[in-house]
Amino acid sequence: MTQASWAQQETDRFFGDRTSPSQMQCNEIARAISGASIVGPVDSPGSMSYTVVCNGCSGQYHDVVVSFREPCAVLNSEMVRLAKAIHGGLVPESTCHGTMEGADPPLLIYSMPYLRGSSYINVLSFQVEMNPGEEAKHLTFIKNLAQ
Repeated sequence: MTQASWAQQETDRFFGDRTSPSQMQCNEIARAISGASIVGPVDSPGSMSYTVVCNGCSGQYHDVVVSFREPCAVLNSEMVRLAKAIHGGLVPESTCHGTMEGADPPLLIYSMPYLRGSSYINVLSFQVEMNPGEEAKHLTFIKNLAQ
């Protein structure tokens, strides 16, 4: 028997701690919200959310991200607005679809266009030589993104 990937273990832990919904139910809701033909989990799941990429969507965007988030991990709309003002197109518009009915514990549902590229966590695996000044600028940039 093969061991589940880290991502699947994290997803199993997220759903193992709750009465409802199931992963399959979240996938179906994501499909209904996005109109996607294919729904699959993201490569790097969060510990307080279940997030999927919906491909082949029928709406304005061909690919959409749908995130089911615990109340302690809500997307602060003012922070998103500020991040968008600072970083422009690097920050997608997000739509809150409200609290998922019957979720125990509660989950808020968000959707946003899928932005192609590499996530910062994946970029971290590459080793780059930087002088102290460049490294300080890089750390400041990352801290500003995180805020």
